[in-house]
Amino acid sequence: MHELLIKALAGKLDGDTPEVCARREAMEEAGVTLGALNVVSHCFPSPSAVKERMTVYLADYDSTAPRAKGGGIDAEAEDIEVLELSRDDAYTKIASGEIADANTIILLQAAKLAA
Repeated sequence: MHELLIKALAGKLDGDTPEVCARREAMEEAGVTLGALNVVSHCFPSPSAVKERMTVYLADYDSTAPRAKGGGIDAEAEDIEVLELSRDDAYTKIASGEIADANTIILLQAAKLAA
């Protein structure tokens, strides 16, 4: 059995622009359509280990709007459970160590600063 990871939506570019990728991954993983994308950072997640740059966005979405299936792509063996948390719950999960993904922590801190 593997430990579940709580993380923000993310994915590989696969030849797309970062914006197109962000919108595609939001639909594939969570079934949501994003509003305007706001760049948080264009950073190296772990420069000593990985050469790729990561573009990190915050975006609004309508939580009451109808959704597509989400959950990831079966052919890629993705098994994603969509978890929506309030900001306060998410910050509590960072403090407890339940959220340990650096990308997610960066996004939640950016959301806190933007509030």
